[in-house]
Formats: sequence, structure tokens, C-alpha cells
Amino acid sequence: MPNIWGLEVWLQSAAIKDIQRRRKAEQVSRKYRRLLGDRKTIAWIEKLHDKPLDDFRKYCIWRVFAPYLINVRGLSRLESFDTIKSWLDKCDSVSKLDFNAERKIDVALDRVDNYHPVSRDKLKEENNLLYGRLEREGIIQ
Repeated sequence: MPNIWGLEVWLQSAAIKDIQRRRKAEQVSRKYRRLLGDRKTIAWIEKLHDKPLDDFRKYCIWRVFAPYLINVRGLSRLESFDTIKSWLDKCDSVSKLDFNAERKIDVALDRVDNYHPVSRDKLKEENNLLYGRLEREGIIQ
């Protein structure tokens, strides 16, 4: 006979974790709504999309574009995939990609959850080389 008590405890635990995850996501969403107001774009990320890079492309996919397109702009998965892929195609013309673009985009979109893109301050802390480059090229001011 299966252990019903164990299943019940597991289900309760899963429900509590889900509630906690949703509360955290709502806190993050409130923070971004307060910062963005009625705007649905972040200027430096929009500028970055117009600028092909020869480096830092994987980082930009998972820390910038995937969460931005899904959770800020509200695009569908397909629209987000196409937007990131078009940026990577421009990047590939500057310097050959050394990874499978479709796979990398799919993984980033699978894991985006309710995360928001890296902020400028966090970018400077996490990836100072990329931040410096974007600052020199006028993408971040």
C-alpha cells in the first residue's frame, strides 16, 4: 500500500514552495513596474540589440535578452527566439559564433522563469569588461 502521508507532505511542501516563488516574482515585477512606469522598453538593451558583438554573446542571451524580451517586453517565446536569433545573425557576420545559437536561445528561454534582465549596476559588478565596452560604444551612458 502506498504511503499516502508522504505524498500529502510532499504536495504541501511543493505548494508552499510555489507560493514563495510567486511572491518573490511579484516583488521583482513590482520593482520593475516602479522603475519602468508605463514604458515597456529599456533603452540600453534596445541599443544593444542594434549593435552586433564579437564577444559576450552567450552572456547577453541569458542575462539580458531572454529575460528582457519575455518578462519586460512581454513577447511570446517565438517572437523572443526570433529577436535573439536575428541579433546573433548580425553578431555572426562580425565574428563567427562558436556555439549552437538555436540551442543556446532555447536553453535561455526555458530557464527565464520570472527573472528580469541584469541592471546596469549589476552588469558593471558581474561583467565589468562588457559594461566597459558598452559604455565606450555609447550603448550605456
